[in-house]
Amino acid sequence: MLCRRYRSVKVLVLGGAGDMGSHIVRALASRGAFDEVHVGDVNRERGMALAAEAGERCRYVHVDARQADQLVRLLRGYDVAVSALGPFYEFGPPLARAALEAGTNYVDICDDYDAAEQILALHEAARSRGMTVITGMGWTPGLSNLLAKYAYERLGGAAQVRVHWVGSAADSRGLAVIMHLLYAITGRVPMYLEGRRSLVEAGSGKEEVLFPEPIGRAFTYYTGHPEPVTLPLYLRGLSSVEVKGGLVPDWQNGLGRFFVKLRLTSTPGRRRRLAELLHRIEDVFRSGGVECSAVRVDVSSPSGSLGLAAADRMGRLTALPAALCAELLAKGRVAEPGCYAPEGCLPALPLLVELARQGLGLFELKGQAWQPLPLPT
Repeated sequence: MLCRRYRSVKVLVLGGAGDMGSHIVRALASRGAFDEVHVGDVNRERGMALAAEAGERCRYVHVDARQADQLVRLLRGYDVAVSALGPFYEFGPPLARAALEAGTNYVDICDDYDAAEQILALHEAARSRGMTVITGMGWTPGLSNLLAKYAYERLGGAAQVRVHWVGSAADSRGLAVIMHLLYAITGRVPMYLEGRRSLVEAGSGKEEVLFPEPIGRAFTYYTGHPEPVTLPLYLRGLSSVEVKGGLVPDWQNGLGRFFVKLRLTSTPGRRRRLAELLHRIEDVFRSGGVECSAVRVDVSSPSGSLGLAAADRMGRLTALPAALCAELLAKGRVAEPGCYAPEGCLPALPLLVELARQGLGLFELKGQAWQPLPLPT
């Protein structure tokens, strides 16, 4: 009698030992879509410890993402690669190109607008190779895009999308998170206003916004994120897409603007040095924060409007969408090859249903009160 041999289905998480990457590893390891979940990271000690913690299907693989040829050779051994390696203005496009060269389906949590544009520009190259790249499939962007698409579809179209996010230093510990934040609040950043791309001053446009508890009311400001770049590409008829974000407590937003004014964030080298300093003393910034982050998405059309939100730990908000996307890629359930933002190729409602099933906090605004988002079971 012949024994049928099954090929092991493998996923590699780049930056897997980092703050967000480790959450993605745990999310993938807790589910059954992959036979092997590999922690790809330059930090051997942390990577091996995480692999041991995450279970027998996990192991550590040493990855130096700056060694392009080695990275391509490594990626060829995987069905899917997931990148949590930031800052994405530095690592996003090179890693996507490496995945293309390797022929490995790829998803990342890229949260930098210019990196997202460069990755989306690889669309024809990916399509010609019959492979799929999905960029920005984390918290914001990612979950924010799915909520926007879901509201857009419920309303039968829309004219305006407003994304507000709030994070807390008490809810993350990653160096790359700090570097991204410093980048997002520096200079002039793209929004989509009156039907065209416009640049606004990062840190301007202060607005008080109501989020689900335990955050409640918090201040947000214009920040550089991919949603104004990607949403108008796929959700036809939009005339306005804005993103504002902030930290709690609010004094940290003022400190960030002070750093920008001193030009401590004006170059990659300066941002890295400042981020490394802040990372060393980040416990000071954790005081007064809450262990929760949130995103709110308001979508308006001539016929009505919807206010939606997600609130949870930053690691879960980021990791669960990325892990679900990796599973879809592994199962061949993303129909068209190419490079996409999430709203360009993924079904919003089924993914939101699955995220809610996994316990992620999803909400709809009714009057001035947040209620659980009504989703089919």
